[in-house]
Amino acid sequence: MNKKTTVISDDLDAGLSALQYDEHAKNLLADKEILAYILKYATDEFKSMPIRDIIACIEETEIKKVPISPGLTNAPKITGENCEDNIPGEGFITFDIKTSAVTKERIKIIIDVEAQKSIKLKYPIEKRMVYYLSRMISSQKNREFVNDDYQNIKKVYSIWICMNVEEADKRDSITKFSLSAENIVGNYFPKKKNYDLMTGILICISNYTADDAVPEDERKLIGLLKTLFSDKMTKEEKKESLQSDYDIQMNDNINRELIDMCNLGYGVYERGMEKGKLENLLSQVRKKFTKGKSCYETSDELETDLFIIEQIYEVLENAAPDSTQDELLDILLEKNLLQNVVS
Repeated sequence: MNKKTTVISDDLDAGLSALQYDEHAKNLLADKEILAYILKYATDEFKSMPIRDIIACIEETEIKKVPISPGLTNAPKITGENCEDNIPGEGFITFDIKTSAVTKERIKIIIDVEAQKSIKLKYPIEKRMVYYLSRMISSQKNREFVNDDYQNIKKVYSIWICMNVEEADKRDSITKFSLSAENIVGNYFPKKKNYDLMTGILICISNYTADDAVPEDERKLIGLLKTLFSDKMTKEEKKESLQSDYDIQMNDNINRELIDMCNLGYGVYERGMEKGKLENLLSQVRKKFTKGKSCYETSDELETDLFIIEQIYEVLENAAPDSTQDELLDILLEKNLLQNVVS
């Protein structure tokens, strides 16, 4: 077998591992034990309820099935809320996890949970969240209400869990987006239940130790998610923490998904790949730097953002002449340049 074939095989294996890891992550988040935790600490309707009572409120859950073999078409099995939303002329979307829950007041709420490995996308994640919320409202026509029976519209939540968030202002944060009413003229104040129908929740999880400055309740949810997706803890350590720190009752599903995720170790692999991209860029920039090329020339020739090139040039200018590639790479990683290179 030649080297090229080996590289292609490795890439396919990596792609397969990524798909499998994503599926196990979604299966974990869809487990009622974990979903109940998310609803308690991220929503208003369930925050006063015990976890065990919330579990009983969650109805059937549908997970978008990720194909095990690359190239296969998704074929989700519908068991709960429909994960597919297809409106002629408006495109097709599939929700990661779709479910519904009934509050203690017997009010049904529709919930979407999305798992993202990064918050750095080619578009603002908040805009995609608003789009999903809007579709969750409009798709209720002929499902939850018919004709002009708008009083039957159900409130929707779109909860986005983003991992590997390193920016200081975003990491380990929970942000809520919702409709609000403002009285401009007169004294009319509409009932909140009549317009408070769309809420987005953005949860950003970092690889740092949980910040004690985060309020206790929110820290519990962030801590739980950190434990689930940590690539530094063994499956035994995760199981022990879930049971002792978060009172999660382990079941066959959680046990199985934790074992499979730990075996795949994709979080470690993915960061290794990202580090490789930065190392390759450093090597190219160093050659340009040695030849006396300016930041602007190097940025143009490598088709790389000028800010990133300037950061690397700064490190090269201040480093000792005999600095090794690994020493320079460590300095760049400390400057948190990795997030910019792989975004």
